[in-house]
Amino acid sequence: MKKSIIFLAALLLFTGVTASAQEDNEKGYLLIAPRVAVSGFHTFEGNSVGFDNTILYSILKLPFGDGFTLSMSNRWARYNLSGTARLYTNLGRADDLNFFDILKVRWDIGRFYVQLGKDCMAYGNYTYDLYAQDYFTDVCDTFVANYQAYLWGGSIGYRITDRSDLMFQITDTPYSGRIFDSHCLAFTGQWAFSGENLSTLYTYNGVQRPDGSFMNYIALGHLYTNGPFTCQLDLSTHFNKLRHFFNAEEAVGLRLGWAVVPQLELYAQGVWECSRQGESEWGGYGPTWNIPGSCVPMQITPEKDLWLGAFTAFWFPLKDRSLRVHMLAAGNNYAKGGTLQLGATYFLQINFK
Repeated sequence: MKKSIIFLAALLLFTGVTASAQEDNEKGYLLIAPRVAVSGFHTFEGNSVGFDNTILYSILKLPFGDGFTLSMSNRWARYNLSGTARLYTNLGRADDLNFFDILKVRWDIGRFYVQLGKDCMAYGNYTYDLYAQDYFTDVCDTFVANYQAYLWGGSIGYRITDRSDLMFQITDTPYSGRIFDSHCLAFTGQWAFSGENLSTLYTYNGVQRPDGSFMNYIALGHLYTNGPFTCQLDLSTHFNKLRHFFNAEEAVGLRLGWAVVPQLELYAQGVWECSRQGESEWGGYGPTWNIPGSCVPMQITPEKDLWLGAFTAFWFPLKDRSLRVHMLAAGNNYAKGGTLQLGATYFLQINFK
Protein backbone atom coordinates (compact mmCIF):
# COMPACT_ATOMS: atom_id res chain seq x y z
CA MET A 1 0.00 0.00 0.00
CA LYS A 2 2.79 2.44 0.91
CA LYS A 3 4.58 1.68 -2.34
CA SER A 4 1.46 2.54 -4.34
CA ILE A 5 0.95 5.80 -2.41
CA ILE A 6 4.56 6.88 -3.00
CA PHE A 7 4.39 6.13 -6.70
CA LEU A 8 1.03 7.88 -7.12
CA ALA A 9 2.23 10.93 -5.19
CA ALA A 10 5.30 11.17 -7.42
CA LEU A 11 3.18 11.05 -10.58
CA LEU A 12 0.79 13.72 -9.27
CA LEU A 13 3.72 15.92 -8.28
CA PHE A 14 5.31 15.56 -11.72
CA THR A 15 2.02 16.30 -13.53
CA GLY A 16 1.19 19.32 -11.40
CA VAL A 17 4.66 20.85 -11.56
CA THR A 18 4.90 20.33 -15.33
CA ALA A 19 1.62 22.18 -15.84
CA SER A 20 2.75 24.99 -13.55
CA ALA A 21 6.08 25.33 -15.37
CA GLN A 22 4.35 25.53 -18.74
CA GLU A 23 1.98 28.20 -17.50
CA ASP A 24 4.88 30.25 -16.12
CA ASN A 25 6.91 29.73 -19.33
CA GLU A 26 9.91 28.65 -17.28
CA LYS A 27 12.80 26.68 -18.78
CA GLY A 28 13.98 23.22 -17.85
CA TYR A 29 15.19 20.05 -19.53
CA LEU A 30 14.73 16.31 -19.74
CA LEU A 31 17.81 14.14 -20.33
CA ILE A 32 17.36 10.52 -21.43
CA ALA A 33 20.52 8.42 -21.21
CA PRO A 34 20.54 4.76 -22.26
CA ARG A 35 23.84 3.04 -21.45
CA VAL A 36 25.13 -0.39 -22.49
CA ALA A 37 28.32 -1.80 -20.98
CA VAL A 38 29.88 -5.27 -21.20
CA SER A 39 32.67 -6.34 -18.88
CA GLY A 40 35.10 -9.20 -18.92
CA PHE A 41 36.29 -10.20 -15.44
CA HIS A 42 39.34 -12.16 -14.39
CA THR A 43 39.50 -12.88 -10.64
CA PHE A 44 40.67 -15.59 -8.31
CA GLU A 45 37.23 -17.14 -8.82
CA GLY A 46 37.80 -17.51 -12.58
CA ASN A 47 36.79 -15.69 -15.77
CA SER A 48 33.40 -14.32 -16.76
CA VAL A 49 31.73 -11.91 -19.19
CA GLY A 50 28.49 -10.01 -18.62
CA PHE A 51 26.56 -6.76 -18.68
CA ASP A 52 27.64 -4.20 -16.08
CA ASN A 53 25.47 -1.19 -15.17
CA THR A 54 23.52 -1.40 -18.42
CA ILE A 55 20.71 1.02 -17.72
CA LEU A 56 18.02 3.33 -19.09
CA TYR A 57 18.24 6.53 -17.07
CA SER A 58 16.53 9.91 -17.15
CA ILE A 59 17.10 13.28 -15.46
CA LEU A 60 14.44 15.99 -15.22
CA LYS A 61 15.06 19.60 -14.10
CA LEU A 62 11.94 21.75 -14.09
CA PRO A 63 11.71 25.27 -12.59
CA PHE A 64 8.24 26.40 -11.56
CA GLY A 65 6.52 29.04 -9.51
CA ASP A 66 8.65 31.65 -7.74
CA GLY A 67 12.09 30.13 -7.11
CA PHE A 68 11.05 26.46 -7.10
CA THR A 69 12.73 23.63 -9.04
CA LEU A 70 11.67 20.01 -9.36
CA SER A 71 14.53 17.50 -9.81
CA MET A 72 13.84 13.89 -10.68
CA SER A 73 16.14 11.09 -11.86
CA ASN A 74 14.87 7.60 -12.63
CA ARG A 75 16.18 4.12 -13.38
CA TRP A 76 13.64 2.84 -15.89
CA ALA A 77 15.42 -0.46 -16.52
CA ARG A 78 18.74 -2.10 -15.74
CA TYR A 79 20.47 -5.27 -16.75
CA ASN A 80 22.98 -6.69 -14.29
CA LEU A 81 23.05 -9.05 -11.33
CA SER A 82 20.28 -7.11 -9.54
CA GLY A 83 17.84 -7.07 -12.47
CA THR A 84 15.01 -4.62 -13.15
CA ALA A 85 12.10 -5.95 -11.09
CA ARG A 86 13.30 -4.61 -7.71
CA LEU A 87 13.37 -1.07 -9.07
CA TYR A 88 9.56 -1.03 -8.95
CA THR A 89 8.93 -3.25 -5.92
CA ASN A 90 11.31 -1.36 -3.60
CA LEU A 91 9.70 2.07 -3.80
CA GLY A 92 9.08 2.21 -0.06
CA ARG A 93 12.52 0.97 1.03
CA ALA A 94 15.65 2.81 2.15
CA ASP A 95 18.13 -0.08 1.98
CA ASP A 96 18.04 -0.66 -1.78
CA LEU A 97 17.89 1.17 -5.08
CA ASN A 98 14.55 1.72 -6.76
CA PHE A 99 12.86 3.54 -9.65
CA PHE A 100 13.50 6.96 -8.06
CA ASP A 101 17.10 7.97 -7.37
CA ILE A 102 16.16 11.61 -6.88
CA LEU A 103 12.73 13.17 -6.37
CA LYS A 104 13.03 16.55 -4.68
CA VAL A 105 11.81 20.14 -4.74
CA ARG A 106 14.22 23.02 -4.19
CA TRP A 107 13.18 26.50 -3.11
CA ASP A 108 15.66 29.36 -3.58
CA ILE A 109 15.12 32.34 -1.28
CA GLY A 110 17.83 34.96 -1.80
CA ARG A 111 21.11 33.37 -0.71
CA PHE A 112 19.31 30.53 1.09
CA TYR A 113 17.84 27.39 -0.43
CA VAL A 114 15.76 24.55 1.00
CA GLN A 115 15.41 21.06 -0.50
CA LEU A 116 12.88 18.37 0.45
CA GLY A 117 12.39 14.87 -0.93
CA LYS A 118 14.65 12.03 -2.00
CA ASP A 119 18.22 13.05 -2.74
CA CYS A 120 21.76 11.72 -2.74
CA MET A 121 23.51 12.03 0.59
CA ALA A 122 26.19 14.70 0.13
CA TYR A 123 29.76 13.41 -0.15
CA GLY A 124 33.04 15.29 0.13
CA ASN A 125 34.69 13.75 -2.88
CA TYR A 126 34.53 13.74 -6.66
CA THR A 127 34.67 9.94 -7.05
CA TYR A 128 30.94 9.46 -6.56
CA ASP A 129 28.89 10.36 -9.63
CA LEU A 130 25.40 11.56 -8.82
CA TYR A 131 23.77 9.99 -11.87
CA ALA A 132 23.96 6.29 -12.70
CA GLN A 133 24.91 6.61 -16.37
CA ASP A 134 28.29 8.01 -15.21
CA TYR A 135 28.87 5.43 -12.48
CA PHE A 136 31.89 3.08 -12.64
CA THR A 137 32.12 0.86 -9.56
CA ASP A 138 35.49 -0.60 -10.52
CA VAL A 139 37.26 2.68 -9.82
CA CYS A 140 35.66 3.53 -6.45
CA ASP A 141 36.82 2.86 -2.92
CA THR A 142 34.81 0.37 -0.90
CA PHE A 143 32.61 2.92 0.87
CA VAL A 144 31.57 4.70 -2.31
CA ALA A 145 31.02 1.47 -4.25
CA ASN A 146 28.74 -0.11 -1.64
CA TYR A 147 26.80 2.65 0.09
CA GLN A 148 23.08 3.11 -0.74
CA ALA A 149 23.15 6.89 -0.91
CA TYR A 150 19.73 7.87 -2.33
CA LEU A 151 17.63 8.67 0.74
CA TRP A 152 14.58 10.68 1.82
CA GLY A 153 15.11 13.82 3.86
CA GLY A 154 15.85 17.51 3.52
CA SER A 155 18.61 20.08 3.45
CA ILE A 156 19.16 23.80 3.89
CA GLY A 157 21.97 25.72 2.27
CA TYR A 158 23.50 29.19 2.23
CA ARG A 159 25.50 30.68 -0.64
CA ILE A 160 28.35 32.52 1.09
CA THR A 161 29.62 33.92 -2.21
CA ASP A 162 29.02 33.17 -5.87
CA ARG A 163 31.75 30.53 -5.56
CA SER A 164 31.12 28.88 -2.19
CA ASP A 165 28.21 27.61 -0.11
CA LEU A 166 27.41 25.73 3.08
CA MET A 167 24.80 22.98 3.37
CA PHE A 168 23.30 21.00 6.24
CA GLN A 169 21.38 17.82 5.38
CA ILE A 170 19.29 15.30 7.34
CA THR A 171 18.23 12.02 5.71
CA ASP A 172 17.09 8.52 6.46
CA THR A 173 19.80 5.83 6.57
CA PRO A 174 20.25 2.49 4.78
CA TYR A 175 19.93 0.83 8.19
CA SER A 176 16.18 1.30 7.72
CA GLY A 177 14.27 -1.38 5.88
CA ARG A 178 11.26 0.68 4.93
CA ILE A 179 11.61 4.43 4.91
CA PHE A 180 12.46 5.77 8.39
CA ASP A 181 11.39 2.54 10.13
CA SER A 182 14.69 2.22 12.04
CA HIS A 183 14.23 5.70 13.59
CA CYS A 184 17.85 6.40 12.58
CA LEU A 185 19.03 9.56 10.85
CA ALA A 186 22.10 10.65 8.93
CA PHE A 187 23.47 14.15 9.52
CA THR A 188 25.65 15.87 6.92
CA GLY A 189 27.51 19.15 6.77
CA GLN A 190 29.21 20.24 3.56
CA TRP A 191 31.30 23.18 2.39
CA ALA A 192 31.74 23.55 -1.38
CA PHE A 193 34.00 25.94 -3.25
CA SER A 194 34.35 26.41 -7.00
CA GLY A 195 37.29 28.52 -8.18
CA GLU A 196 38.65 29.26 -11.62
CA ASN A 197 41.05 26.31 -11.39
CA LEU A 198 40.53 24.67 -7.99
CA SER A 199 37.25 23.29 -6.64
CA THR A 200 36.75 21.60 -3.26
CA LEU A 201 34.08 19.54 -1.47
CA TYR A 202 34.57 19.02 2.28
CA THR A 203 31.98 16.91 4.09
CA TYR A 204 31.19 15.26 7.41
CA ASN A 205 28.57 12.48 7.52
CA GLY A 206 27.30 11.05 10.79
CA VAL A 207 25.18 7.95 10.10
CA GLN A 208 23.19 6.70 13.09
CA ARG A 209 22.92 2.95 13.66
CA PRO A 210 19.94 1.16 15.26
CA ASP A 211 21.93 0.76 18.51
CA GLY A 212 22.39 4.53 18.74
CA SER A 213 26.05 4.61 17.75
CA PHE A 214 27.34 6.52 14.74
CA MET A 215 29.40 5.67 11.71
CA ASN A 216 31.43 8.81 11.02
CA TYR A 217 32.68 9.68 7.53
CA ILE A 218 34.93 12.64 6.72
CA ALA A 219 35.92 13.31 3.12
CA LEU A 220 37.96 16.06 1.49
CA GLY A 221 37.65 16.30 -2.27
CA HIS A 222 39.83 18.46 -4.54
CA LEU A 223 39.56 19.03 -8.29
CA TYR A 224 42.15 21.08 -10.17
CA THR A 225 41.74 22.00 -13.85
CA ASN A 226 44.20 23.72 -16.16
CA GLY A 227 43.28 23.80 -19.82
CA PRO A 228 42.92 20.21 -21.06
CA PHE A 229 44.34 18.72 -17.84
CA THR A 230 42.56 17.75 -14.61
CA CYS A 231 43.80 16.43 -11.29
CA GLN A 232 41.40 14.97 -8.73
CA LEU A 233 42.48 14.13 -5.16
CA ASP A 234 40.00 12.56 -2.72
CA LEU A 235 40.87 11.88 0.93
CA SER A 236 38.50 10.11 3.31
CA THR A 237 38.30 8.35 6.63
CA HIS A 238 35.35 6.51 8.24
CA PHE A 239 35.46 5.43 11.85
CA ASN A 240 33.33 4.28 14.77
CA LYS A 241 35.03 6.17 17.57
CA LEU A 242 37.04 9.39 17.66
CA ARG A 243 40.11 7.56 18.94
CA HIS A 244 40.19 5.66 15.64
CA PHE A 245 40.27 8.86 13.57
CA PHE A 246 43.79 8.23 12.21
CA ASN A 247 43.67 4.49 12.69
CA ALA A 248 40.47 3.36 11.01
CA GLU A 249 39.32 2.83 7.43
CA GLU A 250 41.01 5.39 5.21
CA ALA A 251 41.14 5.92 1.46
CA VAL A 252 43.15 8.08 -0.91
CA GLY A 253 42.13 8.44 -4.54
CA LEU A 254 44.09 10.20 -7.29
CA ARG A 255 42.81 10.71 -10.84
CA LEU A 256 44.63 12.46 -13.68
CA GLY A 257 42.82 13.49 -16.85
CA TRP A 258 43.81 14.78 -20.27
CA ALA A 259 41.42 16.00 -22.96
CA VAL A 260 43.64 15.17 -25.92
CA VAL A 261 41.16 16.65 -28.38
CA PRO A 262 37.50 17.64 -27.86
CA GLN A 263 36.43 14.14 -28.92
CA LEU A 264 38.89 12.14 -26.76
CA GLU A 265 39.49 12.15 -22.99
CA LEU A 266 41.98 9.91 -21.15
CA TYR A 267 42.07 9.21 -17.40
CA ALA A 268 44.45 7.30 -15.16
CA GLN A 269 43.67 6.76 -11.50
CA GLY A 270 44.63 4.86 -8.40
CA VAL A 271 43.06 4.17 -5.01
CA TRP A 272 44.71 3.10 -1.75
CA GLU A 273 42.47 1.92 1.09
CA CYS A 274 43.21 0.40 4.49
CA SER A 275 41.40 -0.88 7.58
CA ARG A 276 43.19 -0.68 10.93
CA GLN A 277 40.51 -0.98 13.59
CA GLY A 278 39.92 -4.71 13.29
CA GLU A 279 36.35 -4.45 12.02
CA SER A 280 34.47 -3.17 9.02
CA GLU A 281 32.47 0.03 9.48
CA TRP A 282 29.58 -1.84 7.89
CA GLY A 283 29.78 -5.06 9.88
CA GLY A 284 30.45 -6.80 6.57
CA TYR A 285 29.69 -5.96 2.97
CA GLY A 286 26.55 -8.03 2.78
CA PRO A 287 23.49 -7.74 0.54
CA THR A 288 22.06 -4.87 2.60
CA TRP A 289 24.29 -2.48 0.65
CA ASN A 290 22.79 -2.91 -2.74
CA ILE A 291 24.38 -0.41 -5.04
CA PRO A 292 25.70 -2.86 -7.65
CA GLY A 293 29.27 -3.50 -6.56
CA SER A 294 32.28 -4.31 -8.63
CA CYS A 295 32.65 -7.94 -9.63
CA VAL A 296 36.30 -7.47 -8.77
CA PRO A 297 36.31 -8.11 -4.97
CA MET A 298 36.99 -4.96 -2.95
CA GLN A 299 36.55 -6.28 0.58
CA ILE A 300 39.05 -4.81 3.01
CA THR A 301 40.67 -6.71 5.87
CA PRO A 302 42.95 -5.43 8.67
CA GLU A 303 45.80 -7.57 7.37
CA LYS A 304 45.95 -6.21 3.82
CA ASP A 305 45.58 -2.81 2.17
CA LEU A 306 43.71 -2.37 -1.08
CA TRP A 307 45.55 -1.03 -4.13
CA LEU A 308 43.45 -0.28 -7.19
CA GLY A 309 44.52 1.04 -10.58
CA ALA A 310 42.44 1.98 -13.62
CA PHE A 311 42.69 3.51 -17.07
CA THR A 312 39.63 4.99 -18.79
CA ALA A 313 39.17 6.42 -22.28
CA PHE A 314 36.10 8.37 -23.43
CA TRP A 315 35.50 8.93 -27.14
CA PHE A 316 32.78 11.28 -28.42
CA PRO A 317 32.32 10.49 -32.14
CA LEU A 318 29.57 13.10 -32.67
CA LYS A 319 30.28 16.84 -32.69
CA ASP A 320 27.60 17.56 -30.11
CA ARG A 321 29.11 14.90 -27.76
CA SER A 322 25.72 13.20 -27.46
CA LEU A 323 27.30 9.77 -27.91
CA ARG A 324 30.01 8.61 -25.49
CA VAL A 325 31.97 5.41 -26.06
CA HIS A 326 34.13 4.24 -23.17
CA MET A 327 36.82 1.70 -22.46
CA LEU A 328 37.80 0.86 -18.89
CA ALA A 329 40.65 -1.35 -17.68
CA ALA A 330 40.88 -1.81 -13.91
CA GLY A 331 42.50 -4.18 -11.43
CA ASN A 332 43.35 -4.52 -7.76
CA ASN A 333 45.50 -6.67 -5.54
CA TYR A 334 42.51 -8.55 -4.08
CA ALA A 335 41.27 -9.81 -7.42
CA LYS A 336 44.69 -10.98 -8.66
CA GLY A 337 43.32 -9.94 -12.03
CA GLY A 338 41.04 -7.22 -13.27
CA THR A 339 38.24 -5.93 -15.45
CA LEU A 340 38.04 -4.84 -19.06
CA GLN A 341 34.85 -2.97 -19.92
CA LEU A 342 33.52 -1.58 -23.20
CA GLY A 343 30.37 0.49 -23.38
CA ALA A 344 28.44 3.36 -24.88
CA THR A 345 26.02 5.99 -23.57
CA TYR A 346 23.71 8.18 -25.65
CA PHE A 347 22.56 11.52 -24.22
CA LEU A 348 19.27 12.84 -25.59
CA GLN A 349 18.46 16.22 -24.06
CA ILE A 350 15.11 17.93 -24.58
CA ASN A 351 15.07 21.59 -23.53
CA PHE A 352 11.76 23.13 -22.50
CA LYS A 353 10.97 26.59 -23.80
